[in-house]
Parts: sequence; structure tokens; C-alpha cells
Amino acid sequence: IPASPAPSSAAATVLRTGDSYVGTPYVWGGNTPKQGFDCSGFTKYVFAKYRITLPRTSREQSRVGKAIPADFGSLRPGDLMFFAEPGEAVSHVAIYAGNGHILHASSSVGGVGYTDLNTGGDWFVAYFVAARRVL
Repeated sequence: IPASPAPSSAAATVLRTGDSYVGTPYVWGGNTPKQGFDCSGFTKYVFAKYRITLPRTSREQSRVGKAIPADFGSLRPGDLMFFAEPGEAVSHVAIYAGNGHILHASSSVGGVGYTDLNTGGDWFVAYFVAARRVL
């Protein structure tokens, strides 16, 4: 996965905010730090801090903002990445943190955390289907 450009100031701020929730437990349907987060609850909560309103589900979030090609060379830190298994609807969303890392609420991470797509996260690399820029 190629190196990323430096995050914009807006993206850096969003990523710092998201980072502050690392370790928050994964809870399906969760959308606050107190109750825990699922993937789309996490992205909705973080972006709402900057007056960016996202819909509740990853599938709905995959239709907002500006479409970006679903390839790693097109991504900038702060972009939303969407994942789906073949023939299935979008089922996961993450924030691209740059340099092959994603920040997300995931049961595989046990809550909010980072996945390095260069050294693991094969599922995420295989099933990356869409990206949107909302910043």
C-alpha cells in the first residue's frame, strides 16, 4: 500500500478525535463512547463532532460525500473506506488513517483500534469496495 499524503488539518483533527476512543469496546448497534461503538456508530459519532452528519449504517454512509476510486493510491487520510463480501451489501466502514492503516470499531480488533493493512487485515484488503471523501 503506497505512502499517503500528509493529512489535511481537518483530517488530522478527525483522526486525533477518533484516536481518543481507541479501546472503546465493540458493541453491535453502539453509537456512543459510553455504550460502545459499532463501525458506523463510531464514524457517525467522530464526524458529527465536526458538524459532518453521516447516516447511521455503513451501507447508507457509502452513498454520502464524494466518490473516490476504491484503490489505495487514491485515498487520503480521513477518507471513509467501505467493505463488502462478494455479492453482499456494504457491511463495514473504517476511517483511512494513512500509510495503509485504518481506524475503526471492529469485533476483530475488540473495539476501536487500528488495523495495519500492510501486515494483516487481509479481509479488509480483499473486500475493500468503495471510498468516500466527506472532509
